[in-house]
Amino acid sequence: MLKQFGIEMKWGIIFSVMTLIWITMEKAVGLHDQYIDKQMIYTNLIAIPALILYFLALLEKKKKFYHDQMDFKEGLKAGLVITLVIAILSPLVRYIAFTYVSPMYLTNMVSYFVEKKIMTQEQALFQFSLNNTIKEAAYNSLVMGVIAAAIVVAFIRSKNKNITNEK
Repeated sequence: MLKQFGIEMKWGIIFSVMTLIWITMEKAVGLHDQYIDKQMIYTNLIAIPALILYFLALLEKKKKFYHDQMDFKEGLKAGLVITLVIAILSPLVRYIAFTYVSPMYLTNMVSYFVEKKIMTQEQALFQFSLNNTIKEAAYNSLVMGVIAAAIVVAFIRSKNKNITNEK
């Protein structure tokens, strides 16, 4: 199994480390406190390195495992395995991020949403609880991972893999 899915496991771990680095950078530039009002905008930029990592991962799978001949189904399967690894690791990533890297982030989000009257105290405490944040991260990584994998595979798949030249 490690031989068949080793590439996907490696890239799922790399993606998880990248996510921790991203969260650390958000904290460092003040998006978890001073500029928390802008965090929900800038956090979406993680899609750029995320797509790059999916591209590099699936390209490696195509070259090393499928010898440059990977169809859409094979690529999507590899992308789904990467996504599954990311989803499995996401609770640990969020726990580390919001317990050690940025322990005040969730509290700051509660305060911001209540002060701006976007949510009641009760709603904000639920929304920005560590437990809910972990669940949302796992779910979102599954949804976004499937979408990212499908987009990337559409571009890097071998378009003529199953075509044979019969003359």
